[in-house]
Amino acid sequence: MILAAAHDPQNVSQQSRKPGKDLRVKPAHPIDIIWAELSARGWTVKTLAARIPGDSLVTRALLFHYLSHPTRELELGPIWAAKLDDAFGLGADFFLSLEKAWRAHQRERAAERLASRVH
Repeated sequence: MILAAAHDPQNVSQQSRKPGKDLRVKPAHPIDIIWAELSARGWTVKTLAARIPGDSLVTRALLFHYLSHPTRELELGPIWAAKLDDAFGLGADFFLSLEKAWRAHQRERAAERLASRVH
């Protein structure tokens, strides 16, 4: 199982710990974790879809649409978080927490960009 170890602040290299360097860790998007889990388990999207109850063709189409969305504007809701829990066993709250943290980070970055333009 891949847990966001790469997103652990303890994994920040000494080289990046320069004075004034922003050490905030960018939260992982659920898409990144899903792709990492698929890779680690040797699964394809088809395999994942087959592990989710329901019509696997429809599920596979929806998964491809979500996983390939370039701007990541599609939100992972509670129903899909539960479906991913069924497949991966990581817990629906895990995926919802990832989504919430990533969205909060995006809002924070947008506010910082806006503030930098004003000053």
